[in-house]
Amino acid sequence: MLRLSHFSQEIDDAVARVQSGDLRGALATLEQCCQRTGADLTSEAYWRYHLVRLQVLGYLGHAAQCEALLDTELAADPPTPELAVALHILRGASYCRRTRYKESKELLHRALELASQLGLKALEAEAHVRCGQLCQGLEQHEESEAHFLAASEIARSLGDRYLEAIAAAGQGKNIMRSGSFVEATEHFRKVQQTLNELGERLLADMLHGQIAWGYINQGNYDAALETLLLAEPALRDAGVKQSHAICLADMGYIHMQRGEHSKAVSYYQQALDTDKICCNPVLFRKWSNNIAAAYAKLGDTANQQKHSEAVARHDASMAQRRAEIG
Repeated sequence: MLRLSHFSQEIDDAVARVQSGDLRGALATLEQCCQRTGADLTSEAYWRYHLVRLQVLGYLGHAAQCEALLDTELAADPPTPELAVALHILRGASYCRRTRYKESKELLHRALELASQLGLKALEAEAHVRCGQLCQGLEQHEESEAHFLAASEIARSLGDRYLEAIAAAGQGKNIMRSGSFVEATEHFRKVQQTLNELGERLLADMLHGQIAWGYINQGNYDAALETLLLAEPALRDAGVKQSHAICLADMGYIHMQRGEHSKAVSYYQQALDTDKICCNPVLFRKWSNNIAAAYAKLGDTANQQKHSEAVARHDASMAQRRAEIG
């Protein structure tokens, strides 16, 4: 989660619930706080409670509700510079997840500039992490690594192990992409250990997926499946829709590699159903493509064509969005 300066015990308690995986409890607390603040846009409390609530809703996969919140309750200008930077970061991250890359890049770079000017070093590091994630989505790996390194340097200067771990998690994906799978797996395990030491149980559980992909890329499907089976109930119980969906899809991928195509389709379809409210077009494309490939192996040409056509529509849309930012 985006970390803001201390404001109230209620927010601290809600964040602690998120860390432990009690997202629904955190949301209930925050919604009560939001009701008390009413619609006073000049109130710092109004903005802080709504910004934390926005992040919890994002974890729970309520993409449409997050978009609506950003376009209505959070459409005005916050009353403090810190909150203005935080809003830019969260809006930019939301646009990135919805593949609105041009708007995402503009907002995140604005957040970087403002945070630097105002000396808000923790938020500057957070903005670098989000920029790094955006660049990964655009396959701009050198620029991505530069952002994660900048975030890591700021985190070390602040003595902030949480921010350093978040930046390191982003770097782990770049290590994986370089083909250093054993190194990446070990890297993610160290990050996971740090997160567990910090009490960030939810984020630690979410890293199981990256560790599993380290094993998958080494051809160790047994270890990968064991890791995912460890993560799946924790993610499901927490209600982290997108991470849970990714976990299911990764299990589908393992079954596909083993030639168990019916099982693969089942897991991928569960993933699509779970991620439905998240509306992530990149994952939709990836999983639909793999479902089409599995149906091809099963000789089901009708379903193969159905999912292939969905992939083609996605690719046309994505090509246009990438072209918008050059």
